[in-house]
Amino acid sequence: MHLSGWVGSVLSSFIGTWLIFDGTRAILLGSYVTPSSGRFAGQLGPWSHLIKAFGLDPMSMPVKLLHIITGIALLVAVAMLWSVPALGWWFMLGACILGMWYLPWGTVFLAIAIVLLLTPSMRAYKQQTTGTKSVRGMESLK
Repeated sequence: MHLSGWVGSVLSSFIGTWLIFDGTRAILLGSYVTPSSGRFAGQLGPWSHLIKAFGLDPMSMPVKLLHIITGIALLVAVAMLWSVPALGWWFMLGACILGMWYLPWGTVFLAIAIVLLLTPSMRAYKQQTTGTKSVRGMESLK
């Protein structure tokens, strides 16, 4: 995979892992991770304002589950991109779009991942299929 795929995978995996961690923490302990000092101490991130604009309580169980589901979707998308490029590319694009609500870092990192997915090298990568990849040293067995 090209560098753009590596970078997009790392960014998506980071956000996905964080969303799973923070959503699980919120379910188990009752609160998300928030800054402990400074101007924003104890406040949720900008994503919470977007959630409120849709009439949802950021501390509600559906929103906590949204964190976890979005995180899982991102991690599954990364795995699919690496194992089944033709399908994984589309799943990765969808998962990145799904995670854009997580302002600001999710939006920034996943926007970068989307731009990288749309590069010519990644568009060519999605054309590969796992059935046509040869394993080093296995060519002589054909």
